[in-house]
Amino acid sequence: MRPNISRAGVMLSVTGVVAFSACADQTLSSRAVPGTLTVSLEMPAGVRAGGVTLTIGGTELGVPRSADRRYQVFVEGVTSSSATIAVVGEHVFGPLVQVDVPDMTDLSAYTARIAEIVDDHNALLPNHEAYRLILTARPTERDGSPRGPGSDRF
Repeated sequence: MRPNISRAGVMLSVTGVVAFSACADQTLSSRAVPGTLTVSLEMPAGVRAGGVTLTIGGTELGVPRSADRRYQVFVEGVTSSSATIAVVGEHVFGPLVQVDVPDMTDLSAYTARIAEIVDDHNALLPNHEAYRLILTARPTERDGSPRGPGSDRF
């Protein structure tokens, strides 16, 4: 003998599963992981940069700081959603700037763009498309210090 299952009962069960599934997804995605965002510069071989001006954008950015003690960092126009930064040094490349962010799990929420790049003699370098800024992130410990020896690439 087959049990009598009404169409409304089946729909109610399916609706309950979908609603539970949606709530579970929302709970998982709402777990922000505070972290440190690092902006690095990749350059063509043989090119030496003496400085770069860049803009970082995103939500709830901390105060930008140098990612490498060899570089001087000058920050202007800082808001919670953007900052214009000049990085100056003898040979500027690799990790440039770090900034604390409330959620490092979604790097697509953050942007970095080169405004200007100059050589060691302060002459503008052409072809910005040849240079690339890379965003990486790592979680922050409860005491605010970065966790682990390196960054995770996303």
